[in-house]
Amino acid sequence: MKLDVVDHCHGDHCVLPCVDDVVYDVVIGNREWMKRSGLRVAADVDRTMKKLEVTGQTVVLCAVNGESLSPVCQSVTCSHD
Repeated sequence: MKLDVVDHCHGDHCVLPCVDDVVYDVVIGNREWMKRSGLRVAADVDRTMKKLEVTGQTVVLCAVNGESLSPVCQSVTCSHD
């Protein structure tokens, strides 16, 4: 299914139609974005995020239907050219 995400984003989150017309409310962002979206970051998730951040990784969270906050990390190698 081709999906134009822009058409499904409203304000601070996206609602994406998927297989069998099931709809998922997806929020992706940092701690502050989750807070603004009314989602609480659990202490264990916050600890994991901090451990990853001190290693230089960029960490964002993903929540689906208001639950399942999970960290998503990206490591970027800086070039000195």
